[in-house]
Amino acid sequence: MKDLYRVLIVDDEPLIRQGIKHYLDWEKSGFEIVGEASNGQEALALIPQCQPHIMLTDMVMPIMDGEVLTKEMKQHYPNIQVVILSSFGEYDYVRSAFHHGAIDYILKPKLNAKDLHDVLCKAVQHIPKVLKCEETYQKVVSSKSTQIEKVIDGYSSKEDIEQLCKLFTYPYFCLIGVVSQNESGNINKVECAERILEPFYQQHEDQVRYAWIKEDQYTSIAIVNLNDLELYERLKNVCKVAAQISFIMTSCFEQLQQLRRIYMEEWKALIQLPFYFSEKSLICTEDAPCTKKEEPFNLDWFTDEWKNGHYDLAFQYLRQYSYGLVQSAHLSVNEFRSFFNHIFFTVTILLSNHGYERSMLEKVKFSYVSKVSAALSAHEVIDYMERFIEEMNDTVTQVSVKGNEDSIQQVIEYISTHYHEPISLNVVAETFHFNASYLSAQFSHRMKVGFNEYVNRIRIEHACKQLTEGKRPISEIGGVVGYSDHSYFCKVFKKLKGVSPSYYRRQQKKDQLRELG
Repeated sequence: MKDLYRVLIVDDEPLIRQGIKHYLDWEKSGFEIVGEASNGQEALALIPQCQPHIMLTDMVMPIMDGEVLTKEMKQHYPNIQVVILSSFGEYDYVRSAFHHGAIDYILKPKLNAKDLHDVLCKAVQHIPKVLKCEETYQKVVSSKSTQIEKVIDGYSSKEDIEQLCKLFTYPYFCLIGVVSQNESGNINKVECAERILEPFYQQHEDQVRYAWIKEDQYTSIAIVNLNDLELYERLKNVCKVAAQISFIMTSCFEQLQQLRRIYMEEWKALIQLPFYFSEKSLICTEDAPCTKKEEPFNLDWFTDEWKNGHYDLAFQYLRQYSYGLVQSAHLSVNEFRSFFNHIFFTVTILLSNHGYERSMLEKVKFSYVSKVSAALSAHEVIDYMERFIEEMNDTVTQVSVKGNEDSIQQVIEYISTHYHEPISLNVVAETFHFNASYLSAQFSHRMKVGFNEYVNRIRIEHACKQLTEGKRPISEIGGVVGYSDHSYFCKVFKKLKGVSPSYYRRQQKKDQLRELG
């Protein structure tokens, strides 16, 4: 039996990885795909398990890019041959990768079967002879897994189905898998699952067949072929008593042609559920919640409540909505985490706009974003949300009383100095880096009068002094205290003083004469 050269594919775009997998008849060409990773960090974690001869890697990836990955590979695994998957305009990246030991590159936009085969053959020439003679997985196992993946991905032929039917001769099928939510929880998850299931397989070895198909860093899937439905229930019972591992299991189906539909409709929905129901060791199709999707989060309302200082109402709404998300379990894990990270960003930005210390808020924000990104369950995320709310409430309580008083006092002093200028709420809010709605609410709460009315009062008091002194004509006084429209000045003056400016001046002169007489 001919040994196969093991290939690891590293690219952050799933479609690219899928495309590469179906460019070649890998076994016929002498190769097998032993793993996939979406960034360099994942790839390094997979190497001890996959032991690849060749690595195909993209250059521009999150967390760890292809340049750093190539450097790390050549330092720790010098015999693994690196081939770069490059896009146009990435010459500097490719050049640096060659510097670190890559042997060739392929332009992704021009990728085709012949070029891929040629570059793989070139890589083989650089593999030390001792590695070329290593034992690989049995060809029949690899062939079986590859054919199953082709059925799932929708690339299978009639011949693939026929060959699988010869391997899986029992009447019932199901998909079973293991899921972990981060890298640390992923180590040897397949081995752990196999240890749990092995006694069952041994006990029923003449009635059960199965094959594991590695999907990605966090999830592995197996197809199980059963002789009767009672075995399906027994298998479920075995999984229910497992510890420190989450199994997911589809319903039974009777034809391999149904495999892709079961995978797309059931498996894709089930794979998110261990994150929401982390206390369960087995989640089946019947465990999926039937709750309809939540209404979209009303971010505009939430933001307005914050701007108006109604923090308790805003947080109460956030809590109710968040617990609804957990119960409905309809968001993907990434969508669920992103929702809370967006909330953390929004709240800290709003507080920054309200005058709270930006550097402190940035530190808090990134702390919680990091925690949520590493959380292993939805309930853990909810706990972080509660802590965030508590911390923000403490911040508002401790800072707002003194901070708001100091800020409003600064606004009052600003008005006293600039009352004669074209002053407005928006101008003052921008000057002191406030949201205008928030400033209006806080100013009214502190001064027991609205912003514009307060400005009018200050201006009219200064107008009264000018009228009493009697040095300026009344027609000029309105402009001196900040009114560009004389008739509007007279209107405001009469509203606040009950008399016109001219009458007020006459009364002041009479009072002065009376005092002198």
